[in-house]
Amino acid sequence: MVSNVAETQPPFDQSRFSPIDGTGDCGIYYPSKSDWIRRETEKLLRNFCPFCRHEYETFDVLRDHVRRSHHYFYCELCYDHLNLFPFERKCYSRQDLVQHTRYGDRDDKSFKGHPLCRFCDDHFLDVDQLYKHMRKEHYYCHLCENDNIYYSDFDLLRDHYRSNHYLCEIGQCKDVQFTNVFSSEMEFRAHQAAQHSKTRAEARQLGTIPVEFQSTRRQQHDPAHRGELI
Repeated sequence: MVSNVAETQPPFDQSRFSPIDGTGDCGIYYPSKSDWIRRETEKLLRNFCPFCRHEYETFDVLRDHVRRSHHYFYCELCYDHLNLFPFERKCYSRQDLVQHTRYGDRDDKSFKGHPLCRFCDDHFLDVDQLYKHMRKEHYYCHLCENDNIYYSDFDLLRDHYRSNHYLCEIGQCKDVQFTNVFSSEMEFRAHQAAQHSKTRAEARQLGTIPVEFQSTRRQQHDPAHRGELI
């Protein structure tokens, strides 16, 4: 038996609810006839100073007040990326903010700080955000199994290609990126034969790979034979 739970739920009657902010932008609604719920919810959205308890119209104004009047600071990364009520946000002394950003909060051992991109010297909210940044802004080898090694510029990545893989630098290949490096010599030779040979003989020569193989024929006196893969 298959049951679709969505079909059993009554449709949302928006006429019975009112947005807490008048526009619905914040996504919080309360039953129209339950004003006490609205009042309690509004308390969660109010911007009180954690030191002098004055209320401010917006969190940006509160943040500026805390910085100017009390010399405390909110973490910009947490503010930009975490959906929290104003009272849930922590503010820090300058020293504690550095501790929070680099290593985490002293009273929260589960948080290890905001990870750092050592190329840009910028912190990111979490490892996922750092990973997206590294994949977008920096270089990594798409052939290596360990894709957690990054390079600050393509010249360093090219050196890695030369040392660990098969890099073609013939003709126009020397000016392209990523598509002229291969994980095996067979692929490398096949590319050279297809893209850089002018005659069939040259293509055959470029596509030839010398290999050693073991003969399985008992009548052969020399077990090792020189062969070619074309």
